[in-house]
Amino acid sequence: LGILDISPSLCNLDNRVNNLHYDYINFWENLRKYFESNKTKSNSNNEFLNNVNKKCLNDTTRLLDDLTDGQLYATQFIDSLGKPGSAILHGNIFMLGSWRECREATSNSTKKQENDVFKGKYCQIIINGLGEVTSIKPIKIGVCVPDSCNETDVRDFFNAKPYDSKLITQKSDNITIKIECPIDDLPWRPIEIVSVAIAAVIGIIVIAATSLEISLSYIILAGSAREREAKKIQPADVKESNGPNEHDNEQMSVNPGNITTQDDPKTKLVTTKTTSKIELFVQLLLCFSLYNNAKKLLHAQHTKNTIETLHGIRVLSMWWVILGHTILFQANEDDNAIEAFEDVQGFFYSIIMQATVSVDTFFVLSGFLIIYLSVQHLEKVGRINIPQLYFHRYWRLTAPYIIVIIFHMGLQYHMGSGPLFQQTGGDPEFCKTNWWSNILYINNFYDTNHMCMGWTWYLANDMQFFMLTPIIIYMFYKRPNIGYATCCFLILVSIASTAVLTAVYGMDARLFHELMHPIDINEFNRIYIKPYCRVGSYAIGMIAGYVLLKHRHINISRTVSALLWFISIAIGISVVFGLYRKPVSGATFGHFSQTLSSIYLSASRPAWSLAVAWV
Repeated sequence: LGILDISPSLCNLDNRVNNLHYDYINFWENLRKYFESNKTKSNSNNEFLNNVNKKCLNDTTRLLDDLTDGQLYATQFIDSLGKPGSAILHGNIFMLGSWRECREATSNSTKKQENDVFKGKYCQIIINGLGEVTSIKPIKIGVCVPDSCNETDVRDFFNAKPYDSKLITQKSDNITIKIECPIDDLPWRPIEIVSVAIAAVIGIIVIAATSLEISLSYIILAGSAREREAKKIQPADVKESNGPNEHDNEQMSVNPGNITTQDDPKTKLVTTKTTSKIELFVQLLLCFSLYNNAKKLLHAQHTKNTIETLHGIRVLSMWWVILGHTILFQANEDDNAIEAFEDVQGFFYSIIMQATVSVDTFFVLSGFLIIYLSVQHLEKVGRINIPQLYFHRYWRLTAPYIIVIIFHMGLQYHMGSGPLFQQTGGDPEFCKTNWWSNILYINNFYDTNHMCMGWTWYLANDMQFFMLTPIIIYMFYKRPNIGYATCCFLILVSIASTAVLTAVYGMDARLFHELMHPIDINEFNRIYIKPYCRVGSYAIGMIAGYVLLKHRHINISRTVSALLWFISIAIGISVVFGLYRKPVSGATFGHFSQTLSSIYLSASRPAWSLAVAWV
């Protein structure tokens, strides 16, 4: 552990990492001193040992003895410890060590007790609040201890006397220290067993349905071939035949009921009902066919009424969502956090910082389609079965939603491993208590700090908007002006509520203004996921849907069209790049005035939605 030797000249570098540098050296120096002192001091002189369980203490003492003797397994323990790498001053403060080498390290059996063998257990010391860098991302230091030690034991080790580690013992409201020891083999709880059972049942049904469809396809093709052969028989030959021919015998053997159904009405009725039930079962089973569903998902055919533009908007928006989330969620794992922190202030990085407006695009599409399709249906049929509409929407979404929640609760912790993989706590634990709010689609209001599958706030908003749409559909169908007025009112509600909340809570125009910082949960809960702040985009989509339905073939001059395209593009660019400010050397993100913040946050999403609606 004495390998750390950083030149004192580093002390003259950027003030952002000076505190981190000194505290980091202090920690590793104390850690080295502890391991050295433990070899020379008796147990009675080490006060911390009173809190460590006996098995852990004995295994650790033996580990240190074997390390002195140069045994390979003990060297593996030390070799797997997290050590400082390059670019610490650029934010590389993850010293994870080797998770795999630690878990593979196994002690030798002793002569006194052959079964007295222990393995390596990987743990992490996670420290927040040491200087500016660690306010952005924590220090993570991997340590390898005997598997008889628990998280409390590991913490006591690093509280070792007389060498107090500044990282562990100093008292400060800004510093938080946590010890995490991932479990090698997670136990299988009932919810996890249920998840596997559901997955197995679904898999069996899919295999059975796919096999059935392939078999039926083969039978149909074979039957078509026989029909083509039968047509080759001359009609004269058939008339000259006395009695049933081979084809008649084949038909009677396939459906013997034909012999009796003409003379037995009861039997015919029973046969018809049985056949209907079998056909219904087959149709339901074929719904799970992989072959059938793959054809539907992958086909590129469209009708004359298809609005192909929507497919392009949907694909580009989904790519944007994925790009934004990928960079956002991996930001805290970067080994060049300082560089990344500076890079995100660049002009073109605004595309990432403002990726949240891509979600408003989907709200526009939802509102557009519900009006465009439903008003067409009303014009053809004259009525909509509203209870059936609600039930179909709820059941279509909720059935797979419940399965995904069960899988998330049961299988998430088993889907990976390693020093950065979360094994306990977090989102799956929230689902155990708050799952019901998801299937009622109120999770964007109830206990939002512990939301089950936090990204499903979108589904809650979309369902809440949908509950309003039947009334607005009839407004557009009967009194279009009232429909327009209602949608404009919803847009004003969205703008006003966002502006007021922004001003009251003093929020900045950059809602998630620093990519390297965790998302401000208050901003997320108060504005981002609330339907009254997001309904404006949905209302703009509804207006666009009705306008296109009624005026799809309107002639627009090239000049007017070019002007509207210019305005639409200008609005989109203003929303995405409007908050850019040339960064000042050594400065972090600047904050905007409260007035400007309120104007931007309240108007930017409706403005973006208008630009998308024109497209």
